[in-house]
Amino acid sequence: MNETIEHLFQQLDEIVTAYPATICRMEGMLPGTAFFPGGQGLFIANPEHKPEFPFGKIMVLGQDFDNATGFRSTIQNGDYDELNTPTWRIMLPLLKNVGINLSTCFFTNAIMGVRNAEGNIGTSPAFNSPEFLQQCQDFFIHQLTIQKPKLVIVLGKNVARFLLPLSENFNAWKPCELSAFRQRQNWILNNVSFESITDYSARFLFLIHPSMLNSNVKRITYGTLSGKDAVHLLLRNAKAGLDL
Repeated sequence: MNETIEHLFQQLDEIVTAYPATICRMEGMLPGTAFFPGGQGLFIANPEHKPEFPFGKIMVLGQDFDNATGFRSTIQNGDYDELNTPTWRIMLPLLKNVGINLSTCFFTNAIMGVRNAEGNIGTSPAFNSPEFLQQCQDFFIHQLTIQKPKLVIVLGKNVARFLLPLSENFNAWKPCELSAFRQRQNWILNNVSFESITDYSARFLFLIHPSMLNSNVKRITYGTLSGKDAVHLLLRNAKAGLDL
């Protein structure tokens, strides 16, 4: 395992402890490409590939990993990675289309653990557990402190909602609904800073969650563009001028 990822797993166990009944700790890990903490959060091309951690590059931030039953089945089935899931099937072509090298990305989640429920779509039950949510936010700040990404790609309104109390800069994203982003056109926030991380700021990009993209793509506008053309331009502009 990558040394930095090993450190993050150790810190996860120390920082996030107040799991509510609605959230289970992760048991096991996919060996291949998968969002942290269901995997290392790195793009792993094959079993022999030992990727470096992308310090100072890109963080791709999802809401949470899965539900407990689904993740347990994935582990028991011996699945290597999660590249065949709806999120990855849609996200990978988007990133490749705009020239984002997957090795420059750390794929991680805002909420740790897996849902103790049947589904894994919609708002995480973690939002109903203030102590646990606060610990996840503390751990996110730790992840940010370790990686110090230049660009954070935020996948969906629930992740944006998770971020709101962490920096005054995110007030510009209230409310976090897609219709509000269409009206404001502030999908990209520059120079987002955090009180607990000195001498650091990053660019944040809000995107609709990939699993919801196809059903909502016509509702996405950016300047004069709409649909996937708008998404592609957003991604290009978000990474423009950054040493990635």
